[in-house]
Amino acid sequence: MLNFTTIYKSNKSSFNNFSLYLFANIVQVLIGLFMNPLWASNLSHKDYAIMGYFDSFGLLILPLIGFSLFSYYSKEYFNLDELGRKKLLSSLLLFQIGFGLVSMLILLGGFKIYFLVNKISFPFFPYAFLSFFKVYIVNIYTFYILNLKLERKALKYFKINVYYVVLSTLLILIFVVFLHKGAYGNMLSVFLTATIFSIYALFKQIRKIQIDFDIIKKALSFCWPLIFSAILTYFFTGFDKLLLEKVDDIYRFGLYNVGFKFASYFTIFTLTVNSTFEPDFYEAIANRNKAKLVKTIILINAIIIIPIVIFLLSSNFIIGILTNYRYSDAAPYARILAVSNITQSVSFTLSTVIIAYGYSKVSLIEKIIGTAFTIGMYIYLIKKFGFIGAAWGNVLCYLGMSLISGLILIYLYKKNKSRYSKINI
Repeated sequence: MLNFTTIYKSNKSSFNNFSLYLFANIVQVLIGLFMNPLWASNLSHKDYAIMGYFDSFGLLILPLIGFSLFSYYSKEYFNLDELGRKKLLSSLLLFQIGFGLVSMLILLGGFKIYFLVNKISFPFFPYAFLSFFKVYIVNIYTFYILNLKLERKALKYFKINVYYVVLSTLLILIFVVFLHKGAYGNMLSVFLTATIFSIYALFKQIRKIQIDFDIIKKALSFCWPLIFSAILTYFFTGFDKLLLEKVDDIYRFGLYNVGFKFASYFTIFTLTVNSTFEPDFYEAIANRNKAKLVKTIILINAIIIIPIVIFLLSSNFIIGILTNYRYSDAAPYARILAVSNITQSVSFTLSTVIIAYGYSKVSLIEKIIGTAFTIGMYIYLIKKFGFIGAAWGNVLCYLGMSLISGLILIYLYKKNKSRYSKINI
């Protein structure tokens, strides 16, 4: 039986940080929920469909703009002194800014060709520009947030995240509610917020321009499998919307994205929990403390399940109240998509273990297998069951990935155990 007093004492620092991380995101969620009736009254089904469709491409283009350098920085952080960390951060961030811009412009051109060839029903301009440039610019801010978490500066993390949410909310209020700009106003508000905070983050992180290309070479050598792996992640969380656009039902597409929006609040919570304990992941692995690693994994997923179960029991009432009963029909999608956060969290923790142990190429193989399964599954479920099929696909794809990751970890454990046994003999 678990002794929660002992667990708290041994993880006191993590729990204290978690309370601040969680409170920062609770503020974000509460503001979002409080303002949601206002957003729902000023955004149409088509607006929600547009925002959901273009936002879905974020995970596809992010690794091609950010090059998954966050993972390398996290991996090396605890192995370096303060001077080494600053040099590493400067090199990675400046490389990402320069080469990421070139990559982003190429991707934008390719996306325009895709729109023309496939005759997509949504307008390309200005939505594609706002979506792509937001992904590019927010990488700078993300590096700053990551650094605060690795340094365990939870109070600073809390303050800047609250400021970020407040500014974003005020801008959406201006552009969506007062100026009635719909999806364009919403996306413009998010882009402007990301730009302002990323400029601030850049000046806080970079004191002088210096890039050590030996660091870049090592980083890209480690990250290239993660780049491809992250691209494949798109098929787990964005491919459904690509297929659903072809269903040609804007009304239900809007409902699906409203459900996705409510489920995303749990995603915020899930990411907060995972991010809070992520340093413990890397520290436990660096110290070869398997017992702490297993306890951390169990603790993370136990915390995540509780609010999701509460939502499942009261989703109809919650969504009705928070959308002025305009989008009550989104509840079935929201329930299923909320459950996907559980399977996603399990998959994330197991995949992080594989990466943290240095098996980045194995992580790519894992994702290739999972992607093949996911593509076939989504095509079948959406063709057979439409939007409900797509929602269940979000649950099942991560369940499949969790099983694949678990089998790989068992294989790697047995392989390493056998190798060490031979050495001892």
